[in-house]
Amino acid sequence: MAIPNSFIEELRSRVSLAQVVGRRVNWDPKKTKVAKGDYWACCPFHAEKTPSFHVDDLKGFYYCFGCQERGEVFSFLTKVNNLNFRDAVEMLAAEVGMQVPQDDPRAVERAKQAKSLYDILEQAVRYFRHGLETSTGRAAREYLSGRKISDDSRRTFELGFAPDQRSALTDFLRHQEIEMKKIIEAGLAAIPENGGNPYDRFRNRIIFPIRDLRGRAIAFGGRAMNPNTPAKYLNSPETPIFKKGSCLYNHLAARDARGKTAQLLVVEGYIDVIALSQAGFASTVAPLGTAITDTQLRNLWKMAEEPVLALDGDEAGLAAAMRTIDLALPLLRPGYSLRFCILPENTDPDDLVRNQGHAAMLSLVEDAMPLSDFIWFRETRNQGFTTPEQKARLEARLHGAASAIRDTSVQAHYRQYFRSKLAEQFGGFRPRSNWRRPGRNRIHMPSHEAKASALVRSSNSREFAERLQEAAIICICLSNPTIVSDFVMKLEELEFRNGNNSAIMRNLLRFAAEYSEDYDQFRRALEDEVGARALNDLLATKQIANVPAARGSVEVGIARTSLAEVLARLESERRTGSELTELKDEIREGAPGNLAWRLEESIKQRDEARQGFTEEDDESQYFSAPNGISVRKSEIDELRRLVEAPLSGGSQ
Repeated sequence: MAIPNSFIEELRSRVSLAQVVGRRVNWDPKKTKVAKGDYWACCPFHAEKTPSFHVDDLKGFYYCFGCQERGEVFSFLTKVNNLNFRDAVEMLAAEVGMQVPQDDPRAVERAKQAKSLYDILEQAVRYFRHGLETSTGRAAREYLSGRKISDDSRRTFELGFAPDQRSALTDFLRHQEIEMKKIIEAGLAAIPENGGNPYDRFRNRIIFPIRDLRGRAIAFGGRAMNPNTPAKYLNSPETPIFKKGSCLYNHLAARDARGKTAQLLVVEGYIDVIALSQAGFASTVAPLGTAITDTQLRNLWKMAEEPVLALDGDEAGLAAAMRTIDLALPLLRPGYSLRFCILPENTDPDDLVRNQGHAAMLSLVEDAMPLSDFIWFRETRNQGFTTPEQKARLEARLHGAASAIRDTSVQAHYRQYFRSKLAEQFGGFRPRSNWRRPGRNRIHMPSHEAKASALVRSSNSREFAERLQEAAIICICLSNPTIVSDFVMKLEELEFRNGNNSAIMRNLLRFAAEYSEDYDQFRRALEDEVGARALNDLLATKQIANVPAARGSVEVGIARTSLAEVLARLESERRTGSELTELKDEIREGAPGNLAWRLEESIKQRDEARQGFTEEDDESQYFSAPNGISVRKSEIDELRRLVEAPLSGGSQ
C-alpha cells in the first residue's frame, strides 16, 4: 500500500541529503561549500578520479555530470543499497525517530483527495489574484503601493484580494463543480457555529498564498483592510495538506536564493518578507503567525547554520525572540545556532527598509547577537545586581540555560562563556588585593600533610573508564549490526575521545546500513576499511570480552537494552564530569593551593571508589538467557559494572 505523501514530505524535511550521501563518499574539500549546501565528491555510481558528483543539500537533489545519475534521498538509497522505495523510507524514518504508517487500504484514496485539495487551492490563487487587479481590489492596491510593494513583487508573491462578500469565492468554486465539503476541507469556507450556510473564510483581505517546498499552494494568509476587524491577520486552518507548525512563508524561494545571499533572515510577517526580499534580502522567511516550532527551526538549520531572527523592536517582538531561546537550547549542536537582530523600538523590518534602505538593515544583520549574548541580554535586561542574592539568582538562571543544552560539548562551552561574563561583570572570586598579606600572590603547592591524605591516594588513569565505555559501544554494535539503525542519531553525534574509535564508528555506521542483514559481509567490509587487528584488539579487552552483548551471545532485545544503557550512562557521566571540573576551576580561582589540590584529588578518589571493575569471576553460577544460551551471572554483572563505571575512574 502507498505511504501517505504527507509522511514522505515530513520525512524529507527532517533528513539531510548531504548527510546520507556522506556515508558513502568523501567530500572534496576544495569544491565543497558547506555554508551554501553545495557538496562535491567522486561519484558512487561509477569509477572516477575527478569529483563530478554534485549534491545540492538545500534543494535535496543530486546529479553526476559524468554518468548523469540524478535523484533525491530516497532514490539514492534505493540505488546504493539495493532497496525498494518502502525499505528506503523505513530506514530513514528509523534514523529520525518517525514511525512509518501501517498499510492502509484507504491511503491511495487519501492521496487522491489531497491532490484534489491542491487543485482547489490553485483555483483559489487565480481567483484572488484576479480580484486584486479589478476595481474591487483598488483600495488593496493603493494600500500595497503605500507600503512601497512594487508591481513586480505583487506578481512574484502572487498577492491577491478577497472581496467583502459572504460567499464570493465559494460561489466561484461551486460553479467549477467543486463539492462544498471539499471547499470546507481545503480551509476556504466555514460553517457558522449556530448552523446556516457556509461562508468564505477570507473576506475583505489582502491574500498571501502559502506554498510548500514543491511549489504547491497549501494555504493562505490574509490581512484585513478594515482596521476595526478583530483579527488583523488570518491564516488558513490546518487541513490534510497544511500543518502550520511545519511550514514557513517563502520557504521555497528563500531556499533557492540561499546560495546567492549571505544570510538567512527570519521575520514575523508576510509584508516584512516581501519588503526585505524586495530590498535585496531574498533569503527571508516567516513563521505563520505563531512562535517558531522545533520543526520550523530544523528546517531553518537545513538552509543555514546560523539563521538571523530579525523580529519587531517592541515588547511583543522581544518576547517572541526570547521564547525561541528556550526552544532552541535543547536542539543546539556543534556549528548550529541562532543570531538575533534587535531592531529599533517600535520598528519592524518593513519600516526600516522602507524608510532607511538596504544599508540600514544590512548593518543591523551584520551586528546580530549570537545566541549566547542574547541569553545574557535576556537575563540581565532591566535587572539590578547590587546584592549577593541578585548575583546568585543570575548565576542560577545562566546555569539553568546551559543545562538545557543536550549536546555536552556545546553545553561545556556555554558554561565557560557564562563564567567569563560573570567574572567580567562582577569580578572573580579572589579576595581584593588589600585583603592579602605580603606573598599571597604566589602559587601554593600542596603540603606534605595534604599529599598524605587518605582522600587522595590513587594510581589509576583518569581516562580509562571512558575509553572502556567507548569500546563497549563499538563492540556491541559490531556484534549486533541489526540494532545500529535504532541508535544512528545518537551514535553519529557521539564524540569519541579516541580518534581511532571515532573512525571505526564512522565506518561501522556506513556498513551497518548497507549490510545489516548479512553479518559476514558487514564484518568483511569493516575489516577491509579499518583493519581486522583494530577490531580484534577491542574485542579482546578483558572487560569487553566478559560482556555478553559485545560477544553477540544474547538476543537482539538484550543487546539493544545493553547499548541504550551504556550510551545513557556515558552521556550522563560526561555531563556530571564537566560540571565537577567547572566547580574545581571556579574554586581554584580563589582558594589556597592545598584546598584546590585536595578537591581535585578527592574527586578523583571518589570516582575510583565508585568504579567497580574486578578480575574475579565466579564460574559456578549461570543464568539462562531467553535465547537458551547459558551465561555466567558474573558476565551479566560485568555489563552492569561497565555501564555504571564513572568516567573519571580506572580499573582496580
